[in-house]
Amino acid sequence: MKIVEKLKKGLSKVITEHAVSIALAAILTIIAMVFCGLSEKDHELLLTVLKYVYAILFAASISALLCESIHLYHKANNIKKIILFVVIMIAGVVTSILNVASDGVDFSYITYGDAYHFTAQGFFGGLYTSLMILYLCLIIFFCYKKSKESFEMYVAKAFCGVMKAELLCVILLIGSILIIEIIDSLLIHIMWNYYVMDRVILFIFGFVAYPCAIVGISDTDHEISKFGKAILGYVFVSLLSIAYVIIYIYMFKIIITWTFPSNEVFGILMTLFVFGIGVWTMGYSCGDNIFRKIAGILPFLFIPFIVLQIMCLQLRISEYGFTTDRYLGMMLIIFELVYMVLYAIRFFGKKDIVANSLFILSILAIVTLIVPFVNVSSVVLVSQKSKIEKYLSLGDDASATVIEEARDAYRVIWREGGESGKMYLDKSLSQDQKYFLDYSSYYYYSHHNNFYIDVKGYKVDEIDTSDVETVYIISNNIKDDEGIDTSSVYIYGQNPDEVLATLDIKDMVDTLIEKDSEGASDHELSVSIEQEYITEEGYKFIITSIMVEGEKEDETTVTNIYICGYLLK
Repeated sequence: MKIVEKLKKGLSKVITEHAVSIALAAILTIIAMVFCGLSEKDHELLLTVLKYVYAILFAASISALLCESIHLYHKANNIKKIILFVVIMIAGVVTSILNVASDGVDFSYITYGDAYHFTAQGFFGGLYTSLMILYLCLIIFFCYKKSKESFEMYVAKAFCGVMKAELLCVILLIGSILIIEIIDSLLIHIMWNYYVMDRVILFIFGFVAYPCAIVGISDTDHEISKFGKAILGYVFVSLLSIAYVIIYIYMFKIIITWTFPSNEVFGILMTLFVFGIGVWTMGYSCGDNIFRKIAGILPFLFIPFIVLQIMCLQLRISEYGFTTDRYLGMMLIIFELVYMVLYAIRFFGKKDIVANSLFILSILAIVTLIVPFVNVSSVVLVSQKSKIEKYLSLGDDASATVIEEARDAYRVIWREGGESGKMYLDKSLSQDQKYFLDYSSYYYYSHHNNFYIDVKGYKVDEIDTSDVETVYIISNNIKDDEGIDTSSVYIYGQNPDEVLATLDIKDMVDTLIEKDSEGASDHELSVSIEQEYITEEGYKFIITSIMVEGEKEDETTVTNIYICGYLLK
């Protein structure tokens, strides 16, 4: 109950102090809930307008939150502050409009996990993203300055505050899901028909999660409980120390065996730093005696890991060139090095300057996204285009290795090189050359004596099972680089060791390959498989789709078959 009371007081205080940003977020949430689930086909104009509205309200809410944070730190009102607030609001709103107008960054892609969705979306997309990152860093910085705590203590209190506040969101979300499931199962089907779940999630995020997050980072007047101090100062520090020991053992293994680090090492060390920076920061403020000392030296013990990261990254870049992920890895290493300098000054000079790492983060984001010549898209283009140019210079004499490298470079430039990358490809390559280098192009297969045929059959509405004991849903992938005998294809069930039947599809596969080489349409190909097949055991097999892949040299070789259908046994 004490947690609920504290959260209640914190919410009341924060809603008063951050009324504008929370109100804008609430308006955004209400609009999103009302128009949730609209069909793009039927409401194209409305959805376009809503895209601008969402972007403006989101940017305005973050901008207002920054203005409120500055105001709470600098209480005095003057004309300079008013002008600053106007500039902050206008910059946030205008860049959001330009981002949408240029079809730039869409933050819904964050679930895809690919960084290039945010780094290769043009200048205005980069400007908008870097500005939002800068605003968020400044919000945290001014909340920290307002708290009058050391940065380590502020981070610990903010972390505990956010965890307590967001616990309410988790409880509400779980409760809402259970209630909706019960209503959907016992009373009326509402979950999918009315996008109820989507609307509930939007409501919780807009009206609960967002204000609760602000409570966590802004209201840090409370003391950390003994339980919280034990978790932050002892448990987290102990777990991180164990991870350190494992990495050090691995490093000694590399030195003794004189081998290169594995591909997974960089990702592991990156994750270790991201979590570690929070653990040793909070542990240093909450730990006592030996644990405080351990937390204090953990950053210095991470320095050899930075050397290992540099080795891993240099190896990949020298062999394959820059990609977005490798560029971001380089920026992470730069941040780690600068952070170590700031931390050393903090540790030995007793100066509370680690918070300045927020500005370093903002600067690196700006460099990554919008600074000419050194931004991620430009570096990726410069790094990869030499492979394209080598392929072009050799022409028909290009080896298979050169062609493969050019294809890899084409894919990276097209996805991650931004507008300048696409312009380079359009300027340097003919249409046939682009088709030739494109992984997904049918032209690639036909010009390499390869074939790739993907055929959808017919939708099975009903199956006569009057004389059938069991119907198996089949989804088999058969691969053999030496060649598959299509006259004797094994059909497997859920157990890959159990052969259910043997199927002869040689005539059908040969027909597909022949028709495909003649340029038959998808419909003509699908007609070729719309029939019932009889297995060697006498069972019926209905094919719903089939993918056939292989090579056409002196003789046709099928190397991959993916077949789906129903086996009536």
